[in-house]
Amino acid sequence: MPIREVKNNLTQTFKKRKPKVIRSCVVPVRLTPDEREKLLEIASKHHLSLSELIRRFSLRRKLPAAIPEVNIKTYRELAAIGNNLNQLVRELYLGIFRGVDEDFFHNLKKQIKSVSLEVMGTT
Repeated sequence: MPIREVKNNLTQTFKKRKPKVIRSCVVPVRLTPDEREKLLEIASKHHLSLSELIRRFSLRRKLPAAIPEVNIKTYRELAAIGNNLNQLVRELYLGIFRGVDEDFFHNLKKQIKSVSLEVMGTT
């Protein structure tokens, strides 16, 4: 059995399926432009849609923690670094590794340094 097929079978076996909730009711709410802007700002800060924010407020559900912008930038930079390293490892395993020029490691070192400084808040 191919690996992909085994993986799919395991995923289907252990995957919990929640019934899909269809939101079909609409509740019109009138806001001033300033109120709407404030709500959009809060929703953006918590990475939620305006509808989800209003649902959470009205049903007294907790909001997810606000993610600082530096964390988002750091995550993206770490993902780029990880992608570069994965490409190198893939080439090693496939036996097509042709070596890496010195610039690659200098750029990688700069990226890691930049991420470190951002995490420490000294950029």
